[in-house]
Amino acid sequence: MEVVGRVSGQRRWSDAGKLEILAEAFRPGVGVCDVIARREVSSSLIYTWRKQLREGKLAGVVP
Repeated sequence: MEVVGRVSGQRRWSDAGKLEILAEAFRPGVGVCDVIARREVSSSLIYTWRKQLREGKLAGVVP
C-alpha cells in the first residue's frame, strides 16, 4: 500500500491505497473497526472514501 506523503502531519493516501483499505474493510466477515485499528485510519475517512468511490471521484470499482 502506498502513502503518497504527509501534509501537516496527516498521511496522504494514493487511490490504490484507499481502494485496498476499502476492499479489506467491506469484505464479508471482516469488521470495519478491525481494519480501522490495524490501518490506523479514522472511521470517517473510510466512509468518505466509500462515498467518493460511489460518486465516481475515486478510481476503481464500486464495492
